[in-house]
Amino acid sequence: MDIELPVRVHMEHGVVFRVRPISLFTILWIAIGLSGCAITSKANLPGSVAVTLTPASSSVQVSQSQQFDAVVQNDAQNKGVTWGLTQSGTSCSPGCGVLIESGSQAAYSAPAAVPQLSMVTLTATSVSDRTKSASALITVVATPSAAISVSITPTSASVALSQNQLFSAVVQNDVQNKGVVWALTQSGAACSPQCGTIPGYTTQTAVYVAPVSAPNATGLVITATSLADSSQSASAVIDIPSSAPTGGAGAGGGLAARFYAIREWRFDSRGQLRSADSHDTPHRCLRFTRHERRRNAGGACG
Repeated sequence: MDIELPVRVHMEHGVVFRVRPISLFTILWIAIGLSGCAITSKANLPGSVAVTLTPASSSVQVSQSQQFDAVVQNDAQNKGVTWGLTQSGTSCSPGCGVLIESGSQAAYSAPAAVPQLSMVTLTATSVSDRTKSASALITVVATPSAAISVSITPTSASVALSQNQLFSAVVQNDVQNKGVVWALTQSGAACSPQCGTIPGYTTQTAVYVAPVSAPNATGLVITATSLADSSQSASAVIDIPSSAPTGGAGAGGGLAARFYAIREWRFDSRGQLRSADSHDTPHRCLRFTRHERRRNAGGACG
């Protein structure tokens, strides 16, 4: 059906112009044709460049490596990406690590020590469109330390009254070589000097001296505890017989003379144990010049 529009008559220079009627079908056909051209033109536009990077984040131990892969979409000329390492927006390689690039792949190698800023940004930027890029966050971490462990030798000892025993401790994975600290306990409670003393010791060895009379409590233990990790320790059990060794008849009216095995310790200017000598003595009074004067079973010393 034709729709006749109002006729418009226009005369110019003696010529009369008349508008002819236009059908509704003709109008719709023209409109559909124009919209189709617009759709076709839009569909033919090339897609935008986009960059993705995997993994998006990673923790890398010092001196270790991590591979990253970049994908560039709509990269018609297959130009790929360029790579870069930054910290706080500033190029940081090689201090923050180095890259070994191979097209769309890059292997990141962490430095030998954790940098002052442990966070590193890896960026892949499209060569076709420098405004398009993707980034991954790298955290440089230290290598986990091996667990510390302590061992002690001997693990048990029987020490007669007023006698002594040397103990040694070994600390595994003690990278700072701090060694151990020593302690005497009975039933978990500190007991020195009643249960004996440790007059000579280092961070690796300790000399235990038994008391002159048997302690009341039992379960005497010497413990070496790591100075680097106080949760790690080792212990040895010490048994003290109730009687001290005796010698045969000696001078002085046939009275039995009591002999004591004495160990003398020598220390350097820093208090470190240098050497130890042993000998027997019938002296009633035992003097330990490093710490204190001892009494024997016969009575007090003058």
